[in-house]
Amino acid sequence: MRVLGTLLAAVVLFGVDADAVRANDGIVDAEETVTGDPGDPPPPPECWWSSNEASSGDLAHERGFWRQIDGGDHYDDVLVFFEDGSLHRTFVSEQRTYVLQVRVCNNPDHEEAGRRRWTVVGPPNPTVYWDELTERVTKRVPLPAPNLGVELQPDGSLGVPINLGLWIAVDNPDDVVARAEPAPGIWAETRARLDHIEFFSGTGRGSGECAGAGTPIPDAATDTVAEGPCGYTYESADERGEHTAILRATWTVINTTSTGATERRADIVLDTPIPIDVYEIQTVGTG
Repeated sequence: MRVLGTLLAAVVLFGVDADAVRANDGIVDAEETVTGDPGDPPPPPECWWSSNEASSGDLAHERGFWRQIDGGDHYDDVLVFFEDGSLHRTFVSEQRTYVLQVRVCNNPDHEEAGRRRWTVVGPPNPTVYWDELTERVTKRVPLPAPNLGVELQPDGSLGVPINLGLWIAVDNPDDVVARAEPAPGIWAETRARLDHIEFFSGTGRGSGECAGAGTPIPDAATDTVAEGPCGYTYESADERGEHTAILRATWTVINTTSTGATERRADIVLDTPIPIDVYEIQTVGTG
C-alpha cells in the first residue's frame, strides 16, 4: 500500500503546474520522513541578537542614567543590575525590565555588527536588586540630629555647665526605605531602621547604648538638672574646657522580597561631632 500511495502521489505531481508545487514546498512528504532523506538545511542567519557581556564600567555608567518620562516633567527611577553576565535595568514607574543585547554577525565587518539594543524581558528574581537598593538606602540615611535637652548654638556648638544632666536623643529617627517592583506582586525592599544611639562626651566617658532614638526631654522636665533615661552629666571640674563630643547612631539594614527571602546587611554607623564647652557655675556666698 505504501508503494501504491507513493506512485499515486507522483502521478498527481506530474499533473500540476510548477507554481502549485512551489506553493507546497513547506510541506514535508511522509515518505521523506520515513526514509530519513536529509533536506537542505536553512542557511545560517547573517546576523543575530545576543546577550551583551557587560563590564563593571557599564554598570557604573548606567547607574547614573535617568529616563525622562515622555510628555512629563520628571524622571523615572532606574535600577541597574547584572544577571548572567548581562546588564539589565528596570524602570520603576513602568514596572518593566530590559536586557542589553548586541548584534553579532558572521562577518565581523558587517554594517550591523556591534549594534546594541534594550529588549524587554520578564521580571528577574527580585534579590538581584538588593545591592543597588542597599547602596541607595546607605546614601540616604541621615547624620544624627542631636536633641540633648540644651539649645545648640547656630554653629552647632553647645555650652554645658557641670552637673547639668543631658537628655540624649535624635530628631530624625524615621526608617529609610528603597523599593523596586518590576512587575505586579514582585518586589524587593531595603529598609534601614535606627537601632540605637550613643553619646561620647569627649572626656573618655559616655552614655552607653540607648535603644532607638533615645529619650528627648519633655516639657515638664525643662527645669530639672537630672539627666534623662538616656543621658549624660559632666560631673567633674576636670572635665571643664572645650571638647568634641560625638553622637553616634547605628542603623540596621534588612533586605526582603515578595518571595519571602530576607537578608541582613552590615549596620550603618554614623557620627555627628558636637563642639562642647563645659564650664562651672560659680556661686557666691554672703554672710
